[in-house]
Amino acid sequence: MLRRFAAGSVVACIATAIASAVVLVISGVAPQRLSLILAIWCIVPCVWGLWAMVSPSNWVPQHLPIWGTLLGIVAGLMAVFVVNIPYRIFGVAVPTTTRAFFVVVAALFYYLLWTGVKKVYMSLSGSSSAPSRG
Repeated sequence: MLRRFAAGSVVACIATAIASAVVLVISGVAPQRLSLILAIWCIVPCVWGLWAMVSPSNWVPQHLPIWGTLLGIVAGLMAVFVVNIPYRIFGVAVPTTTRAFFVVVAALFYYLLWTGVKKVYMSLSGSSSAPSRG
């Protein structure tokens, strides 16, 4: 369980650090408008670690990317429909169909990131995808 938590948290820490740097440096949005998203990103590594811990045992590590995709769908729905990040940060009302597209993009992005979680987990477990020789 600790390996699952560590693998999920490591990838999330790296992803949120890169995302924070990109948003702060490139976006040009006033820092006070970003406070909500930056506060949310502070808890992301813990959420990813906990999500990895509650993954079904028979899904680890093979299906971790699919498990992460489910989290991506939940995160995307929360970000664009509940918290309404586009409006809170950029002050732009985004149509529902565009928001739904962002949820799909988030799910695909999470799939890619959770492929990294799978690799980190396998590295921490000492297992590899290639069969070991005597």
